Amino acid sequence: AGGLLCIAIDHNFASSLELKYMHEILSDSNITNKEMIMGLAPYGDHPTFSLSVNHYQTYTGITDKDRSLTIREMANIFNVENKQKKFTSSFKTPGHVPLLIASKGLLAARQGHTEMSVYLAQVAGLTPVTAICEMMDAQTYTALSVDKAEKFAKQNGIPLIDGKELLEYAKVH
Repeated sequence: AGGLLCIAIDHNFASSLELKYMHEILSDSNITNKEMIMGLAPYGDHPTFSLSVNHYQTYTGITDKDRSLTIREMANIFNVENKQKKFTSSFKTPGHVPLLIASKGLLAARQGHTEMSVYLAQVAGLTPVTAICEMMDAQTYTALSVDKAEKFAKQNGIPLIDGKELLEYAKVH
């Protein structure tokens, strides 16, 4: 079973799109129930969530086909000249794919899944726009344990990189 499918994006890219974190958007708004806005999450940081989007060519936005289009097109915007104009003309909110903004300074600032995935893309020389999803345990309905993730990766021929290994690599490089 899978968790929420999200798009993690580089902080500078988010800035070029004039995106803010959701907690900032809501804090700056006129809503009356501001006590609902999450400050620090239980893990100690502000959540990296921003807007949730659909590409304008999607139908409902929730199907695998629609979400894959949204993710692909978000990555394609990274290399266009007028990113902000292309973004606002190509995407609608609310949508079915949340955008996660990596912290400025990446792993030096925060060691979350958002930052790790964007860092991996950068190290690989790829566009720093990644699709990420928490692996869920079908028996416990919680996040999949590392042992079970390793077993799944081995059974399916998928490389698995431990976050601790990635952080050690980042310290040296």
